[in-house]
Amino acid sequence: MRITHLPRAVFALLGGLFITFSQSHAAVVGLGVFAVFTLLSSLGSIVLERNQKPKRLLPLAVVSIIASVMSLVAIVQSLGNESDSSRLVFLMLVSGWALVTSAIELYLASREGFSERTGRDFLISAIFSLALGGLFLLASPDVVSAVGFFGAYLILLGVHWGIASAGDGKK
Repeated sequence: MRITHLPRAVFALLGGLFITFSQSHAAVVGLGVFAVFTLLSSLGSIVLERNQKPKRLLPLAVVSIIASVMSLVAIVQSLGNESDSSRLVFLMLVSGWALVTSAIELYLASREGFSERTGRDFLISAIFSLALGGLFLLASPDVVSAVGFFGAYLILLGVHWGIASAGDGKK
């Protein structure tokens, strides 16, 4: 079992389920779920990788913590006024994070080797992140659709990393 990916799986599924069953798909809800997901999954990954020599998930965790802090600042600044600027902040923050994350995951996939299970897992995750970032940048959906797409991304990512965590780590 590759437990280091378990925090990403658990918090992605929880965030996706929260968005799915939330009555509001406002930008502040999306930013809140994004902040909690990125912060908790990265802290969980850091804790689980603390005794391992190659800290593969550290760059992802650092980028996610920075994005989480930026998201929390955006939430505090947008309290009381739900405007179009909140939607743009959500779109730009999530798409920027997704594109940077996909680049890091693509690097990790090539480093692990595309023929190895871990490499393929990082490649699949990079494709999901690239699709989310590209969708947000190119299509610029309305806020309800954007938060819904982010929830769908979290569900897909959670299922993927859950299956990867349950794997035995061999070819």
